[in-house]
Amino acid sequence: MQFVMAIGGVRTYRCVVRALERCRRWGVTHRLRSSAALTLALASGALAWLPNATVQGRVVHWWALLPPVVALVLVVAFGRVVVALGLSVLAGSILLHGPSAGLTVGVRRYVWDNASDPWHLMVCGFALSVLSMIKVIERTGAFGTLVSRMRRYVDSPRAVKLGALGAGLVVFFDDYANAFLVGSGMRPLADRHRVSREKLAYIVDSTAAPVAGVAIVSTWLSYEVGLLSEITAPMRLGVEAYGLLLLALPLRFYCLFALGLVFLTSYMGRDFGPMLRAERAARAAVRSSEAVVGDTGEASRGQDPTLVVAVVPVVILVCSIAVGLFIDGGGFDGPFHPLRVSEWQRVLAGVRHSAAVLFTSALLALASALILASVSARIAPAQLWQAVLAAWRAGLPALGILFCAWALSAVGKELGSGPYLVAVLADRVPVALVPVLTFVGAAIVALSTGTSWGTMAIVMPAALPLAHDLGGVAVLVPTVAAVLDGAIFGDHCSPVSDTTVLSATAVECDLVAHVWTQVPYAMLAMVVAALSYGAVSLGVGGLLCLVLGVVAMATVLRIWGKLA
Repeated sequence: MQFVMAIGGVRTYRCVVRALERCRRWGVTHRLRSSAALTLALASGALAWLPNATVQGRVVHWWALLPPVVALVLVVAFGRVVVALGLSVLAGSILLHGPSAGLTVGVRRYVWDNASDPWHLMVCGFALSVLSMIKVIERTGAFGTLVSRMRRYVDSPRAVKLGALGAGLVVFFDDYANAFLVGSGMRPLADRHRVSREKLAYIVDSTAAPVAGVAIVSTWLSYEVGLLSEITAPMRLGVEAYGLLLLALPLRFYCLFALGLVFLTSYMGRDFGPMLRAERAARAAVRSSEAVVGDTGEASRGQDPTLVVAVVPVVILVCSIAVGLFIDGGGFDGPFHPLRVSEWQRVLAGVRHSAAVLFTSALLALASALILASVSARIAPAQLWQAVLAAWRAGLPALGILFCAWALSAVGKELGSGPYLVAVLADRVPVALVPVLTFVGAAIVALSTGTSWGTMAIVMPAALPLAHDLGGVAVLVPTVAAVLDGAIFGDHCSPVSDTTVLSATAVECDLVAHVWTQVPYAMLAMVVAALSYGAVSLGVGGLLCLVLGVVAMATVLRIWGKLA
């Protein structure tokens, strides 16, 4: 029977080739289409050799893993995450309901039901509201004022690098805004003090996504909460997705090590590999003269917006979320001791309406940004409306990925993909290796696809149920961190990543030079992070792993790094 199903992979190859021949309008070569079809056929044939598994009295077959495999192959081949996820949802719907009803049932059950779910709508509303707030503040030029205030303290190459890091930490709520504002704002200062464009691009790129990834309030938050809530709901953990992200925060080793390495290289002034050559070239030759002050906002000439316009909405957003979660979690229901970690865990475990809290807080922040922009910066209502529309246009592709990810999760739940993978691999994968293998696997997927959010959507539904079944919450929490961090690492090293391209564009650095100089630093942080995940699985404390990791990176810089 398995041999027959493996032969079926040949049929799959022929069918997929005929389907992909219609993709000429995408500009994809015939060789790439054929390679994708061959990869998908080989993967289907390999899956056919997997044994059946009994999950809760139901026999689950190998094709339960086919939808995520389809998604992975198509994303790698074409780089279109929404299309790949949509086709994988269609494939899963056909497997569940047959060829005739697969399309209609799939659209109604997996697409429409998810799009009309109140919880999902509030998560999307939170993302759009935060993006709108950012665009409104950008339109006032307040972010540019915030960055320009730092110029008076920048008087050396070390100060430029540390200033770029500090500005990246301030603009923590969105990686796109971070890369553009910090990159374009610090570029003239970097040129004046002969800091290479490659080094500035590395600082910007290695600050933007890691800061947004570990921030408790960011545009990444809604996406991660949306994914985790669907995947972990059947596990009955007793804590919502937001609380799970907070538990995983101290174990976000790659993000924390990437930020630590940026600080170490900036403070010590030591570099190695291609970055060292770029820094020495910048010291030896002064770039062509440029204006020292660059535009970092869209405010009209003559305006001098105060920092209140940039600071107050962010403070309102953070405080509203904190107060809302505290009230929703029952913080006022009894005596509360703020210095006890167990008390905060109790409150987070009691949160039941996190999406409503996030959405309401984002609306308050957006309203405050609109009012301040109108009163303080005197921006016309038409310009504010254009900023909001620009935010919605920028956020729709991410929301499309999110809805497709929700649909794929629903298909996998009905097919039994997660429980099947657990049943097949439970006795074959050591518990200690689950976070490490998850981290490496997510990194490979993100490196191939260039999208960290798409990687999370593909890897999470398979990795998290396996981790929970093998080791419970103790293994699930580091595995959650490993998925998120692996996705960001691969995104850093991929030349087709949006943040990589944006960082190079913002500082006007050659894209290939940026990737080539950044990869050795990302690899160093990645190796230390992988070792840390393995150590945590063996019972080593996360704080000790962080300390040892920073010491290890500082030692590498001290031994192999050289002054420019």
